[in-house]
Amino acid sequence: MAVEYTYNYTCQNRKYDIYLLWRLKMPQISLYIDKNTLKKVEGAAARRHISISRWVAEQIRAKVEPTYPVGFEQLFGSLKDGELARPDQGVSLSDTARESF
Repeated sequence: MAVEYTYNYTCQNRKYDIYLLWRLKMPQISLYIDKNTLKKVEGAAARRHISISRWVAEQIRAKVEPTYPVGFEQLFGSLKDGELARPDQGVSLSDTARESF
């Protein structure tokens, strides 16, 4: 992975451009999976137009650092007290036969 950054500035009426490039070495992981699972992973990555490596990294990250969906916080207070009340269950005239101990 590489990070590129260009910085433009002017000093005493002279323009300067600084180009910086950082190459970050990422740790690697090996996975041993069956062909059927590999096909599913390849399909999932292809549907998102990303590499298999990136797709797998996103899946692992989502499991170890779970996050709420965008806009989740805006749902706070959207239900009033009592809106999720359990409906009346009625009365059962016969109970299910149970085994004795």
